[in-house]
Amino acid sequence: MDKQAIFDRRNVLTVIGAGIVCAAAGRIQRAAAEIDVNLYNRDPMVEAAAKGDAKKVRDLIVTGKSPNANDAEGRPAIMLAALGNNPEVIEEMIKGKVNINSKDRLGNSALTVAAQRGFDQVVMLLIAAKANLNQANRENMTPLSLAAQSGHLRVVELLMKAGADASIQDQTGRTPLDWAETNNRQQVVRYLRNAGVKS
Repeated sequence: MDKQAIFDRRNVLTVIGAGIVCAAAGRIQRAAAEIDVNLYNRDPMVEAAAKGDAKKVRDLIVTGKSPNANDAEGRPAIMLAALGNNPEVIEEMIKGKVNINSKDRLGNSALTVAAQRGFDQVVMLLIAAKANLNQANRENMTPLSLAAQSGHLRVVELLMKAGADASIQDQTGRTPLDWAETNNRQQVVRYLRNAGVKS
């Protein structure tokens, strides 16, 4: 291969390489633009709830914004507040007539996620607001089942005293007591047995 051919081949490779870099840069710019648009178009109620900004939530409700907003993944704003353990935000949303039993695509509610994580203040607020204590997700796990499974004794006590049904079985046939026993949550097991729950 002569020098001219080698030179021409290098030029071609350089041009191709530059084209690939430009194309990649273009894709990155378009992706960044899409992200910016998504952020710009994000529902303000969802954003305030996710950030735990109770004042912003209150101001939005006062101006007529519904608290019943969902994020791009279908999660209700009140669930995002529950996930962040933000009782102040949830209190404002309850005042604004939020649907406290709204669910995500997996059937989880604000009470479901709060019970699973042991956020007792959030659970108390939702119970006081008449949340559905026995609302199950797609696996038929109730708030009580999830609290018992995770060993959150205080939440189990709150739910039981409010009237949660300890006999409901999930898709595997397990009850809250079964889950507590399976996961060796001995305090929860003792409490449920003392409350008259049978295996």
